[in-house]
Formats: sequence, structure tokens, C-alpha cells
Amino acid sequence: MSSPVLCADRLSATLRQLRQRANLSGIEAARRAGMSQATVSRFETGKRVPTEDDIRALCEAYRATPEVLQGLLRIADDLRAGATSTRTVLHHHGAPSMQARIGRIEANSAQIRSFTPPSCSVCSKPTTTPERCCPADLPAGSWTRWSPHA
Repeated sequence: MSSPVLCADRLSATLRQLRQRANLSGIEAARRAGMSQATVSRFETGKRVPTEDDIRALCEAYRATPEVLQGLLRIADDLRAGATSTRTVLHHHGAPSMQARIGRIEANSAQIRSFTPPSCSVCSKPTTTPERCCPADLPAGSWTRWSPHA
């Protein structure tokens, strides 16, 4: 089995080529296959994997050979077999425990600090050198503190 990206690219490119060889617009191909033009576009750009029924409908609209149909069905099956739910991946890689850890750190935080880069107090332009653009300026950079317990 090829990589999922290569399979998806091959599937989408083949569907686009078939439509172009049939001399059909995306709108006309969608109408003949009984789906929306946006759906056809998503198949051709690889943003969505077509179902077996979608592939059969498109191949019928494009008058593709049975060999091409079978090839597209195999590619789509390979893509679906290699797909894993994002929820499953996140769960198995410790996302819930990481979220709990971040929650504990936030709950135990006494201060949250933020840095304000140096700027002119008169015109508010950022300054990166000791020279100020306006007189009577504040010192370069100032730390502010915020405490949730104050």
C-alpha cells in the first residue's frame, strides 16, 4: 500500500482527469452523478475521500472503463483503511492527561506576567533603541503583574 498522501493525490488527480477527458464541467459532472459541484471539487482536490457509491456514480458519468473503476475503488479502500480518527490518536497519546496537567498548573498559578515592549509614552510608537522619539518618555520596557488572588 502506498502512502496515504500519494493515494489521495492519485485518486483526486484521476477523478479530475476523467472529468476533463469526458469534457464535463464540475457542475455538469455533479449533476450527472447526483451530487453537488462542491462535493466533486472536494473529491478532486483531495479534501474528501469519496465513498464507493460516489466513485461508481462519477465513473458512470465519465464513462470510465471497469478497470479504472476498480482501480479507484481500491485506492479509496486503501485510504479508508489507513485513516484513523483524530479523537483516537489524541486519546492514545495522552491528551486528556496533558489537559489535566495544564489545568492544575493554571489553578496553582499565583501570578501571570506579561511584558510590554518599550514604546514612547507620548506617541505610543514602538522603540527599539535608547533614543526616544518624544521627550518625557518612560524607561525602556515595563513589567506588569497581575495576581488572581489580589
